[in-house]
Amino acid sequence: MRHTIRRFQRRPVPAIGVMLFAAVLAVVLCGLQKSNEAELEKYNGTYHTIPVQFSVTNLSATKATDLNIPNFFADVFIQEDGLGRFVSDLQRVCTHSITGQNSRYMLVGITSTALSIELWAENGTYIHWDEGYGEGTFAGNEPVCLVPDTMIVSNEEETGTSYVELDFAFWGIDPTTEYSCKLRVIGTYKGGDGNAIYCPFAICEKVYTELKEPLSIQAIRATLRSNDDLGELRDVSKQWFAEPNPLGEQTPWGDYGYTYYPYALDIDDELLQQAVATLQTRIAINRICTVLVLCLSAVAGLLIGFLMVRSRRREIALMRTMGTPTPAIFAGFLIEQMLCFGLGTALGGAYNRWDSADSLGILAAAFLAGLVAALFLFLRKNLLVTLKEDE
Repeated sequence: MRHTIRRFQRRPVPAIGVMLFAAVLAVVLCGLQKSNEAELEKYNGTYHTIPVQFSVTNLSATKATDLNIPNFFADVFIQEDGLGRFVSDLQRVCTHSITGQNSRYMLVGITSTALSIELWAENGTYIHWDEGYGEGTFAGNEPVCLVPDTMIVSNEEETGTSYVELDFAFWGIDPTTEYSCKLRVIGTYKGGDGNAIYCPFAICEKVYTELKEPLSIQAIRATLRSNDDLGELRDVSKQWFAEPNPLGEQTPWGDYGYTYYPYALDIDDELLQQAVATLQTRIAINRICTVLVLCLSAVAGLLIGFLMVRSRRREIALMRTMGTPTPAIFAGFLIEQMLCFGLGTALGGAYNRWDSADSLGILAAAFLAGLVAALFLFLRKNLLVTLKEDE
């Protein structure tokens, strides 16, 4: 060790150069490690926060409304042994014609306005809600409704509320089956479909139940509860739905058959896949850069070992002449350079508060591997012969 310190004192520049080089590599490596951890955290956050929605469509995925989906088939989205365990937000739309005095109107049961494009502001529809009410009302079962602003409604003098009374009749097997309901008006809309009365899905569903009619659902859309279940959703849904095909072809699926239920499940995960692909690319680039830094450390060890032996051939030859065994010479040079590189790595690690201690250890190990390889190769040569050849 004393001999090593003396060599440092005589030739401090190479030692300082190795230390600074190691410090720079350590800083860069720690920066890459931090960046990679941040990207991984962002990846996990993005993957679990971007909503994935899936909806029932026709086979070519060109139509998602007016599908006339039987209720017992739509129950797949509610049942736990169906798709219910994947659903966090189920949106449905059903319609029923109103007979009698208001026969020109259609009762539309919705869980939100998301599936009713006639109510979208971007399509020119403006909704005025009464105080205390909003779109969330449709998710409940309160007997309320949203009516066109041109519709004449009744008013209760005692409460000051507006309402509509609807009469329904079933002209099927039992023509005497009738049902009427009274809905409070909680808002009006201007534009869109001026012949529709919108109410909570549960209210329209109740109309079908009272009239003993099979419920026919026009549109279904849901949000995936956890994006971790995306792959399982694709597999399980094949029991009931086809995969969308641009040509509308009948691909193999389930036990029900296309003749009766020609539906596909369109899973909209494009935004998620784009975000994930971008983050995965960044993570891959960080990892490649990390590998390059480690490779650079190994190459540096190999090069430094070669230059050190080459510049000190006379000293090595003299040491061998005096009887110093090769392993001792090998150990001396190894300790000398690892001391310089270790101090530089420690400085770089301290600058980054040792957040990537494992990576710094790998960095030092890569340098050591290159250095050992160089020393092993060049110390095996007969340096006395080499010196004579140079002369």
